[in-house]
Amino acid sequence: MTDSTDPTIQPDPDSYAEETIEVEQPRRAASAQFVVDTEVGSEAMLRDAMDPANQSLADALRLSFRVLQVVIAVLVVLFIVSGAKTIAPGQSGVAMLWGKILEKDGESALEPGLTFNWPYPAGEFVLFQAENRRVEVNNLFWPSVGRGRARTDALEAADIRDGLNPARDGYLLTADDEVAHMQLNGSYLIVDVRDYVGAVRIDQESRIGPTSTGEEDVDFVTGDQLMALALQRAAVHTAARMPIDSFMLEKESQNLGVRLKDAAQEMLDRVDVGVQITAVATTDVTPPFSIEKLSDSFDRASDEAKTNIERAQKRAEQFRIDSAGDGWEDAIALINAYERSVEESARDAEQTERLSAIYEHLESDAVGGQVAVIIGDARSYRSLVDSTLGSEAKRFRSLLPTYQKHPRLVVRQRWLETVGLIMLNPDVEVIWIPEGTSTFKVDVSA
Repeated sequence: MTDSTDPTIQPDPDSYAEETIEVEQPRRAASAQFVVDTEVGSEAMLRDAMDPANQSLADALRLSFRVLQVVIAVLVVLFIVSGAKTIAPGQSGVAMLWGKILEKDGESALEPGLTFNWPYPAGEFVLFQAENRRVEVNNLFWPSVGRGRARTDALEAADIRDGLNPARDGYLLTADDEVAHMQLNGSYLIVDVRDYVGAVRIDQESRIGPTSTGEEDVDFVTGDQLMALALQRAAVHTAARMPIDSFMLEKESQNLGVRLKDAAQEMLDRVDVGVQITAVATTDVTPPFSIEKLSDSFDRASDEAKTNIERAQKRAEQFRIDSAGDGWEDAIALINAYERSVEESARDAEQTERLSAIYEHLESDAVGGQVAVIIGDARSYRSLVDSTLGSEAKRFRSLLPTYQKHPRLVVRQRWLETVGLIMLNPDVEVIWIPEGTSTFKVDVSA
């Protein structure tokens, strides 16, 4: 290997020319040409010759630097201004610095208006709607046949033979083991932003499930999801404490919403989530649609039964009044007392006393109606018997001692009296027949 710096070694001119031809590239035409006369030139003259180029380059660099300064200043201003935030009416939230909640005048909640914080990533705002938040629980306790349909269409499509499928239909169980369906909604507001931010996710995303390490992670839910869970729990517990009839009546009287609100608020207060429920409304509470479908027939039958009962009660009342007048209640009380004494095998004297009380009441002026008419007829008949058969009985009773002493004489006397009464009848015609007549014919013509 030869050393090109060795002065004893001379390069081959032909090879050098060949190398030069291969390496040299075509050059661009010069935009400026500087000619320096070494005889006259000096360092000052060379600097004077380079001043126009240097001046142009310096001006260009100076302008670029100033533009860069303006851009940097604008970016700094924008960075600082990015820490400003406008809080809209109805919104609230917290300002955070390095992950820690900041307080202003002892309060963590941000008020509506313009507020400032350190720019991101040092500072950030966590904002959310604090008022008029609404959650609906419409399908969890609702049958599948009614989802996405009008109520009339759902009733028409319901069939008692389909039954309920827990994997498909939602429902509630009441205290008397009956099934009920319900749709409800609730509205709430956030009263403690610090508790709220620490308890729920604000980015409206839920992170539920295993972590990358395979361990079970803490569940994070949004405020609306937590409110929905509270309403669901309140609905299940409230229905389980009430029979179906009371459950339906509470809905009609608007008391069911109050019960659900109190139960849901109790759960939220226990977890310190900073939420206050303002109202809970039950938009619909119903038994299974297949049963409600038959409710019209049931209602008609029920109304008819009530009408018949009322009509029977009125007829019974009128019958009592017609039978015993306005004093029928006292008569029934006396009769019931007598029947109890008989059933209890009371003494004969007690039974007789109570029976006499019944007779005394029935024969008094307090009794009217058919009983009074019957008693009056009985009294009249007794008077008639006393005036007819009664007098005959008295006469025969007076003849009894004589009959016992002379029976034939009494019988003969009574026979003659009877014949005499018969003969005195104007319709009786007496015909005398001569003695010795063996045959006698009587021609009677009408």
